[in-house]
Amino acid sequence: WAEVCEHIIRHFNEGWADGFHWNIRYWEVWNEPDLDYWDETWKRNPRCWGGTYEQFCDFFEVAVRHLKGCFPGLRIGGPAICGNEGWGRQFLAEMHRRGVPLDFFSWHIYTNNPAHIARQTRQFRAIMDENGYADAESILNEWNYVDGWTSRFVRSIESILSERGAAYTAATMITGQDSPVDMLMYYDARPCGFCGLFAPYSFRPLPGYYPFYAWGKLVALGTQVAVEGAGDDLYAVAAKGADGKLAALVCRFETDRNAIDPKTIRLAIDGAVPAAAVAHVTGCGYLFTEVPCVIRDGAAELTLDVDSFAYIEFA
Repeated sequence: WAEVCEHIIRHFNEGWADGFHWNIRYWEVWNEPDLDYWDETWKRNPRCWGGTYEQFCDFFEVAVRHLKGCFPGLRIGGPAICGNEGWGRQFLAEMHRRGVPLDFFSWHIYTNNPAHIARQTRQFRAIMDENGYADAESILNEWNYVDGWTSRFVRSIESILSERGAAYTAATMITGQDSPVDMLMYYDARPCGFCGLFAPYSFRPLPGYYPFYAWGKLVALGTQVAVEGAGDDLYAVAAKGADGKLAALVCRFETDRNAIDPKTIRLAIDGAVPAAAVAHVTGCGYLFTEVPCVIRDGAAELTLDVDSFAYIEFA
């Protein structure tokens, strides 16, 4: 199996077998081996790994050692666990005991509260550090909004496609920026039930597209600057460009689904008074729609409805 993977990498990166030269740097071994260990379903109806925990450790060690030996310059890791902290702790301790090199540890989480994700980032970072992988990257490469997997699953999908899902995405990205996680991968950008970015037939942008659009603008500015005063279901991050241009992404995501009242927020710049500010709002029927900000008492004011966010540029 490891040799097959070796040749897949050679095909896509080195041109082997009429292949390509795509320089794909990250290669993940396996997916959710702990999925059926919550209730030992792996013994009856396995979905991702049908063997014992010990067999998976042997398998993972062989695969990672072989691939790292073939491609020392690539990032090899895994195993994309589905959130079982006890399983992850035991696994990392065993890999460290065996001396298995690990460039990154990957994991998944689906929840309806960005605070749960923030907690998990801290927990897995601590587990990695405690077990000898302080230099490895922590990669959350599956996450999205989920109320529940059974009776509330339909409501979850409806939320993902809605303004609530978009606000959750923005709040999670903001939370992740200030958490000990190296990468976030939203699941999923394909036209499917979990894709809040694009409509499945027309491919038109849905509300969930705009957190990524706004984030791209922040990244283009280049330098994160500190934000103080967020909280109580209000999330904020800001960036500054080399030319001094300043922008912020402010999100209101309420964990209380009964919240309905709009809130007025004030954004002040330390040591300066903005001459003007323009917001592009997503939520309450808006899709990155320009909305004026009022400059009052040295700060920009904007009213945000429940489950909405705004990208605000200052002049």
